[in-house]
Amino acid sequence: MPFALATPAAAESWDRKCYGITAPYKGFNEIMGKVSKKGDCRDGLAMLQRHRWWGWEVVDERRLTGTSAGLMHKCTGSGTYTYKTVVSIDSQLGVYESESRRFTC
Repeated sequence: MPFALATPAAAESWDRKCYGITAPYKGFNEIMGKVSKKGDCRDGLAMLQRHRWWGWEVVDERRLTGTSAGLMHKCTGSGTYTYKTVVSIDSQLGVYESESRRFTC
């Protein structure tokens, strides 16, 4: 059987059940998100991203080698931005995102 790389959509059927991704939420002066994984699932990279005019900016990232990774970005200055929590598995083999949320700092 030949080996084929999975696209994010194809990877979803076997990987998605392994990860819990919370949509970003606002604390007192920070934006936070969280990614968790079941023990026997692949490690990955958890990211908190903010949408800019040129695309998505990574504002915090953590290796997901344990069971969870908390993400945080200080909400300073002014402006309203859209954020999302993302987990990337095996260098883009699977990329899973939370819903996006907008916050004003």
